[in-house]
Amino acid sequence: VSLGLLVRLLGPGVSADRTARTPDAAGRVRLAASLVVTLGALFVSQPNAFLALLVVAVPLAATAWWLGLRAAAGARRRGPALGLTAVAVVVVTTWLLLWNVLTTDRAWDPFTSFGRGVGEAVMFTANGRDDVPWVLVVLTAAGVYAAISRRRLRWLVLGHLSLVLLYAVSAGGEEGPWREWLTGGWYVDSYRLAATL
Repeated sequence: VSLGLLVRLLGPGVSADRTARTPDAAGRVRLAASLVVTLGALFVSQPNAFLALLVVAVPLAATAWWLGLRAAAGARRRGPALGLTAVAVVVVTTWLLLWNVLTTDRAWDPFTSFGRGVGEAVMFTANGRDDVPWVLVVLTAAGVYAAISRRRLRWLVLGHLSLVLLYAVSAGGEEGPWREWLTGGWYVDSYRLAATL
């Protein structure tokens, strides 16, 4: 729900719905209020899901920002471009503050190699699972293909690949501050990150 509200709030350029229109001011206020409520509920009920949303929101927000910047440049309007730049600075700063606050220094040790971690994430065989859920693998591959073929949804593929990367870092990344910073919100626990996949 939170991801859907964020997609609607950021506009039709990042939506699969070709008939979607940019909401008016009142619609944006309603969407923003609903998003704040759902984010609060998500954070209280499942902080790991809140962190996963923060990860997937990066390519989504970057795509919406880039589309807005291109539109402002195409219209040769400096005001909206400067406004978008200011919004980007505020959003990135807020994202980094949230991420740093939610990161812990408790870490599980890696148990495999980084490459094998990527393979486990892609094949949904995380944490040494023996059987490959082929239906899930095929459906995910079809979804990735569909999203890549639709320019508006490519952010979704990047979001999924980000989660794959985070699982691989937790399962087989080299121990150090980057591993803890990237996956510390999940206690560098590959089981928690496997659940997000």
